Amino acid sequence: MNLAGVLKARPWPIVVATILMTLSALWFALFSLGLFGRLGMPFFQAVGLPMQLAVIGMGWLLTARLLKNRPESFIRSVPIPVRIIVPLAIALGVQQLSLLPGSMPSRTPSGAPAHSFNASVEDGVCVAVYNQSERITEPLTYCADYQSHFDRAFAAAWLLFSALELWGAWAIYGASPVQCVPMDREGSQAGPSPLEARMAEVTTRPSNPYLWLSVRVAIVGYWVVAGWKGFGQQPMSIPTVGLVFAAAWGAIATRYWIVQAYTSTKRTEPWLLPSWFLNPFQRSQPFQFSQLAGLSFLAFGISHLLREELRRNPLTLGEWPAELFAAAFGLGILIGIYWAVAAYRSRFQRVTVF
Repeated sequence: MNLAGVLKARPWPIVVATILMTLSALWFALFSLGLFGRLGMPFFQAVGLPMQLAVIGMGWLLTARLLKNRPESFIRSVPIPVRIIVPLAIALGVQQLSLLPGSMPSRTPSGAPAHSFNASVEDGVCVAVYNQSERITEPLTYCADYQSHFDRAFAAAWLLFSALELWGAWAIYGASPVQCVPMDREGSQAGPSPLEARMAEVTTRPSNPYLWLSVRVAIVGYWVVAGWKGFGQQPMSIPTVGLVFAAAWGAIATRYWIVQAYTSTKRTEPWLLPSWFLNPFQRSQPFQFSQLAGLSFLAFGISHLLREELRRNPLTLGEWPAELFAAAFGLGILIGIYWAVAAYRSRFQRVTVF
């Protein structure tokens, strides 16, 4: 069978992911040889914009498909050549990106720390700009070398993400999805089935409840202390839209991805509601850990916010401390758990201590 026949026989996301990784590897090889550096930013934009849109679009597609229904296995349906090539491509991309900070100047020609840098050709002259204000004229070869480093870094990022997408495409579309139990029937007059009714009446008594309560309290307490200290000395801020995105992603990922560990028709373990008295590190009960993580992230952000208020540091609605990103993500996780439990309320079992 020729190449066209092989590609035609595969689901189109696998074909697109294969093409994207092949193009990424090709551009990385060409940029590593120093080609096209003298053509400057216009050439890179002509090549890079379609590549970036394609890689980002494929990433969103695979994420949406994964949230809808995960595969039985993330390995079995992946061919052996892909299992070998993808880790090598990821390692190469990571190694190249790790060199990026060292290729940037640490100081300006005047001796000040360099916080930002760019070099481009303006009216036939190579101009290096430090900290968006200090401008130095350099030889044209300087701009060509800088553009080559820039091109290679972006090609390494394309290679890294397209390799992950190739693996994901084979894992998600190369095998049958997990068969899931249906959600509770909203508005049904018939009521729950006898099996669902029996499950809703069951309660579970945990072993060593106070041990796990102590572990959970200690973990949340650690994150409270960490949140009070914050990320570091340099203040950072993020816009409100960043908090909204974090909360939305936490809720959607928990509701549609994490819950799939419960909804498989092959599951034999009980569906236990999150409880402070259960072991949070059970692979078969992911909502136990998710609840702990969500509360920890939320405590981290609230603790830092409380510190800022006590120190009377000004806060604005448009810019928030970066620590609140964790709080928003944690809040989203908790919302996602509540959302999932509401959708399958007849299947989750209560945990009682007394």
